[in-house]
Amino acid sequence: MTVKRFVLQLPLGIVLVLLTSVTLARAQSTLPDVDFLLMVDLSVTDDWVRFQDEVISTPRNSARPVFITVVARRGESRSITVDEPHFTAEISSPASYDLVKVTLAGKVTAARTPGALTPFQQAIFDIQAGVIDNQLMLTYGPAVLKARFSYLKLNAP
Repeated sequence: MTVKRFVLQLPLGIVLVLLTSVTLARAQSTLPDVDFLLMVDLSVTDDWVRFQDEVISTPRNSARPVFITVVARRGESRSITVDEPHFTAEISSPASYDLVKVTLAGKVTAARTPGALTPFQQAIFDIQAGVIDNQLMLTYGPAVLKARFSYLKLNAP
């Protein structure tokens, strides 16, 4: 009798697992992408030139994301991946300590949002509060840019 019960319950269990997977996938697909705008400042122009060379040499339709990392408390780091990145650089005169202001605009996709956005945002709050050093690292392909946080704007439609 127990073998017969097992044989009857096994298909029901498989159906329940499949329905749960489909429901979770639908819930994730209904989450919105988050529009992401980050402004950073840097004083080492050579770093920006190398980073910009990588950006310019990447085809426009490339799916290459940019990874942004903040060193958080106790040596931990908080990172976020921004898709469809667009970069803008502002260089003005007279030169101040911050020689280049870089703006990054893109999207944090719904699939990436749940586990990454809140910890990243908390690290930014820690920078504002002076709890951790104001240092970000942007990685785009092989190019790495170290900069200071200036501004963050998030928009979830």
